[in-house]
Amino acid sequence: MNQATAKMDYLLKFIETVFFHYDCDLNGKIERAESLGVSKTDFIASLRKIHPELSDDTIRLIFKKYTDEWCHCPEKGIQDKNVFYAFIYLTQETLVINDNNPHVKFEHLFRWKEVTELTGETLAVCTFLAYEAQYHAASVNPEFDWANILPTDNYRLYHIFREHGLSDLHQHLKASTSVFTISWVCLMNVIIHRNGQFERLLKDKRKAAELYIAVTLAACIRLYLYRLWFSGEDDEELRSYIEKNGIEQKRLNIQFEIDAERLACKSRQRCFIYDYATKRNFRPMAIFMGERRLLYETLKQIYAGDKRHITSIFFRYIHIKSRLRKELVQLNRNVGFSNFSEFEQKKEIFLDGKDKYASLLLTLPLYEAKHYYCQGYLETRIAPQRSYALLRKKYNRIVRLNAKQEDVPDYQLIYHFIKQKDDWAARKNGYRNYAVRQKTRKEANALEKLCRKKDVDKFIGIDAANSEFYCRPEVFAEAYEKLSLAGISHRTFHVGEDFYDITDGLRAIDEAITFLKLTRGDRLGHAIALGIDPQRYYAERNYHIAVPHQVLVDNMVWLRMKAAELNVAIPPNVKSQMLNVVNNNINFDWLDYYRAMKIRNESPETYDLDKNLDKDLNKSRRLSYFSYLFGENEANDKIDSFKICLEYVGLIEKMQDRMMDEIEKRQLVIECCPSSNYRIGRLRRFEDHPIIRFCNVRKEYGHHLPVTVNTDDLGIFYTSLPREFELLTLALLKKKDEHSNLMYNTQEVYDWIERIVKNAQIYRFKK
Repeated sequence: MNQATAKMDYLLKFIETVFFHYDCDLNGKIERAESLGVSKTDFIASLRKIHPELSDDTIRLIFKKYTDEWCHCPEKGIQDKNVFYAFIYLTQETLVINDNNPHVKFEHLFRWKEVTELTGETLAVCTFLAYEAQYHAASVNPEFDWANILPTDNYRLYHIFREHGLSDLHQHLKASTSVFTISWVCLMNVIIHRNGQFERLLKDKRKAAELYIAVTLAACIRLYLYRLWFSGEDDEELRSYIEKNGIEQKRLNIQFEIDAERLACKSRQRCFIYDYATKRNFRPMAIFMGERRLLYETLKQIYAGDKRHITSIFFRYIHIKSRLRKELVQLNRNVGFSNFSEFEQKKEIFLDGKDKYASLLLTLPLYEAKHYYCQGYLETRIAPQRSYALLRKKYNRIVRLNAKQEDVPDYQLIYHFIKQKDDWAARKNGYRNYAVRQKTRKEANALEKLCRKKDVDKFIGIDAANSEFYCRPEVFAEAYEKLSLAGISHRTFHVGEDFYDITDGLRAIDEAITFLKLTRGDRLGHAIALGIDPQRYYAERNYHIAVPHQVLVDNMVWLRMKAAELNVAIPPNVKSQMLNVVNNNINFDWLDYYRAMKIRNESPETYDLDKNLDKDLNKSRRLSYFSYLFGENEANDKIDSFKICLEYVGLIEKMQDRMMDEIEKRQLVIECCPSSNYRIGRLRRFEDHPIIRFCNVRKEYGHHLPVTVNTDDLGIFYTSLPREFELLTLALLKKKDEHSNLMYNTQEVYDWIERIVKNAQIYRFKK
């Protein structure tokens, strides 16, 4: 690492620590800030906690860089010191103003992403624009309506985007805008009666009360700053609330003052007031503009010099916002679907009962896609309902709300069934996955009725989403068959995204194709088990896999039989392992057991165990099928430890290659979601994403499966469709071979990107 890179790395760690992880008392008394604004002791303790790999000497060096350089105004002759100057040293390296709007310098995109995923882009952009306006008289966006995810200055990429148009084929509607910002602005405008929501968020009454008090303080600080900058009023009453303890007792007073500002705005604008701080609440991006405007003006005043008290209260405001953001946005370093699911389930807590704010989750994704992200088409996912009446009501609402918008992209709706954990209590009167099968059956009936209505033209396909550990593809076979017969011929399925073992993920992909009868043009969502590097995957787990007993037995049977079908030789050591696992745990012939696995898509209600049982030559298979459906959960759910030998790793790599060949022949499409897979699927770098193995950059080598690039939950993963392509492009341009030489030339990379962009147009679902 050269000196300049090391210096920037230290700066990133400083900003990450001070503006996101800094350990301070959110509800303590606010004192006038020291000249440096940050306590050395608190900083060292905070950085040591999040980066234990750093020595104390290095941590002290980082703080010294702050006191010697980063707290100073970059303009020579300006003697002011302030913690917010640190951001300027970052943004001057990473941002540029083009066409009156901020852009990220393409070569610094990973650096920008590393910081802003934690702090959010809004704060960093506002520091940059405020500083440029204060010292360089730079032209800035006066409406504060820039994209939530900034574009880069890579003109070559954006020429490709504009020439061909981007299409997102895998996104979830209510998670495809900045849900956190909408929630924050909603809180800042309606701060009362939120106790229950904070308790649901934290599941701890004491911690919930503390955070609610802190957010109330933030609402008070925000209103105080708004009046100070835009009304010229230094509100002494609000200042006293901020500077003294007991603000929770003033919550109603604060709400009264907020309502007064909202009422004044309404009389001027004659529309619903999303945010009193927004000049034009009728604009599509109004929900974001007020917060940006307030941050920009506050930072501009701070950069004007000697605003110690303002710095102190604004610093507290930023920290309270960061603290809540930690609870609502997936920012931790944990991986796996369960970690993601925890955040996904919490994202709308503060929008409950606030329909005007909640409805933005149904409209903003389409507006942003067209106006900021070069998208002319998208397929977005929503969950179905058990009754036709509720299903039709939700469908009508989405169509009606978006019909009111001007110039939205062409869009279609994909209804995705939700994979749910098996309810063992319900199984006393049923069978494996009884509850979710019954629920899915009702939803499929409602969807069948919806698709037959002549005025329904947005319903294009079906999917199933959520944790793969909850239930397997077999559960949805009946619903897929029913809707296929009703005329819904477009199908996709979330599969091979999260798994106990690569074998488990490959089996799920095979089962999805077989049980759901996926054919040419149908799609697999994620499918990273198909292309993830087995050597790295198993090495990271020390060549040991923890697997539920039933899953391990099924995996071994499937692997042996599928390998034979694909003509893949099984090494003797692996075969011995398989025999040991299976022969000690099942009383059936391998082939019969495998055949029984292949009929798990059959409806339990229609498969008659007693029919011709004595004469049935497949008695073993039938008994195996029913043992799986009605078996006891205790034995099947116990966890086995499976040791991975080196020959097993090689076998899995060959199975991946053969299955990719098979999928390519079937012309099935893989929906790749790089940022989502990076967060959920344990990828270390974007250059490691399986899309590069699915579809080789060089046409003359490797596999060339039909693949598309998509966003999944862009509001949760803090991305956009252009950003996904930008990250992949930069990763490929930087990728090196074992001799440290660049692996691809520039033309190869851009030709590959253009191919993938075109794929979305080719493989979109068509009426």
